[in-house]
Amino acid sequence: MTSEVKPKGSLSNSPAPGDFSKISPTAKLVAYFREFTDIPFAKHISKTINAKGTVQELCPDPEMFSDLLRFAAPALEARYKTMISAIRKSGVKQILELASGLSFRGLVMTNDPSIVYVETDLPSLVTEKRSIISQSPEMKNCLTRSNLFLEPVNALSSDEIDSAVKHFDPNLPVAVIHEGLYMYLSRQEKKKLAENIKHVLQKFGGVWITPDFMIDSEARQSINHPKAVAIMEHMTKMIAQLTSRDLSQDQFKDPSDLSNFLNSIGFKLQSNPQIDGSYTLSSLKNHPMSDEHFSLMQKSLCLWTLELSK
Repeated sequence: MTSEVKPKGSLSNSPAPGDFSKISPTAKLVAYFREFTDIPFAKHISKTINAKGTVQELCPDPEMFSDLLRFAAPALEARYKTMISAIRKSGVKQILELASGLSFRGLVMTNDPSIVYVETDLPSLVTEKRSIISQSPEMKNCLTRSNLFLEPVNALSSDEIDSAVKHFDPNLPVAVIHEGLYMYLSRQEKKKLAENIKHVLQKFGGVWITPDFMIDSEARQSINHPKAVAIMEHMTKMIAQLTSRDLSQDQFKDPSDLSNFLNSIGFKLQSNPQIDGSYTLSSLKNHPMSDEHFSLMQKSLCLWTLELSK
């Protein structure tokens, strides 16, 4: 889920302080479910933007809401934590995050002074995120670090990405990351984003890390439990309502379709499970999941690492 995708009914370009109208409702969904984890700042972010109100409006049925929480909280916690784990395993110290949404991962990772982190999003959203940060002394202190940068960038603009990478040492590699972005894009937009990332890696070297590649065949095989199917169908309808984009369109049909698409642009890719034992899913403590559902989630959540092939 991403703040790059403009939802229906977006308001003016100059929201009042505390009026987080430009933040995509999909980003609010993610923010709310992260509230039930130990992800830094998650509770503050969710409450500041009233994320719960957005979710309850979209899902007024209490039983479905409970099921959605039990499924979404650990899945989104895994997505957040596996990205940090993969970056650290890569050894890359310069990170460019595209369409960063409300993760504020840069505030966490730049606690390590050897990390240089450029966190990007659309201009109006960067303004609103600074407002969220200003309401928490702990977050505000992070923003004074010399190794953290918030830059206004549309991920489909190569010129804006070129401007954002000015903070990096050209002699060191870069990890380009995003979560909750690629699945919203058309095939043409997917190609453009991949070409923009390729341009960055040609300049610096490094890796592209993302959990965002949706594969239709694997999704159908992994989601075979009636309750899981109902939850996913409801999530898909919610996202379509929010973004005017159908996630069933323009996705990859099977692993070969994904591999061929990215190979043609100049990438080789490797897939690994997101849930690999390198971190703890804190959300399961208060919202436990059956072994069957956990196994289902474990099989369906993947993380891809890509490098240039030519």
